[in-house]
Amino acid sequence: MKQTITILAILIATLQSQAQRSIKFGVSAYYVPIGMQKEGTSPFLFLNSAQSAGLELSFAPIKKSSTRIKLAADYIMGSNNKESITTYAKENKIEYTNYKFSTTKPSGFSIMSSPQFMLFPKSKNKKLPLMWLDLKVGALFSNNQSIQFLNIKDEKLAEVKSNAVNFVYNPTLVFNVIKTKKLFFNLKVGYSNWGGVGIGVGIAESDCRAIHCNRCPAPGCCNPCGSSSFNDSEN
Repeated sequence: MKQTITILAILIATLQSQAQRSIKFGVSAYYVPIGMQKEGTSPFLFLNSAQSAGLELSFAPIKKSSTRIKLAADYIMGSNNKESITTYAKENKIEYTNYKFSTTKPSGFSIMSSPQFMLFPKSKNKKLPLMWLDLKVGALFSNNQSIQFLNIKDEKLAEVKSNAVNFVYNPTLVFNVIKTKKLFFNLKVGYSNWGGVGIGVGIAESDCRAIHCNRCPAPGCCNPCGSSSFNDSEN
């Protein structure tokens, strides 16, 4: 975890030094329909589904490059899966009458960084959408939810706690659905180690890096191609 924080600190310092060089911004919303539960390793307990909203910024470390460096911050809110609670209790032979969460719903805040690669920048297929691959990794800070299993006298039989801080990864494919002179409207599909498969949408600034892209209005245009900018949250 110390290594993750150090990497993020270096990235933030680098972004500040690059502030005058093509930093791009975006907003995103993400939905994770299926969750996973692992005692002692999951940032959320018995996750049923989750939604997130976030901000991203990115920059191209090398001029005329189709690769960017991205920093993403997302706020996550979810709901608990009651069926998973019952299944967990049976598997661990906890004969409970009732249960109580320390907080009603799981929530958290993630900070991730990633290289972002533009896929097929030299393709001449006009019908092929602009696509990018984000390899996001970072830290997730949760509200440290816990659940107590109680007997008929409301006495605690067992307790399960989530971790307050977790290492997370979220590789994501980004597909451009609509592009204008100034904006990308994107669809995202990703997988995270805390929530499984998720889908999302994002709005990002178009990226003008003067690189050659056959799907731009003109070769080396100062318009929407380069590498993608800032997009969606991704869990």
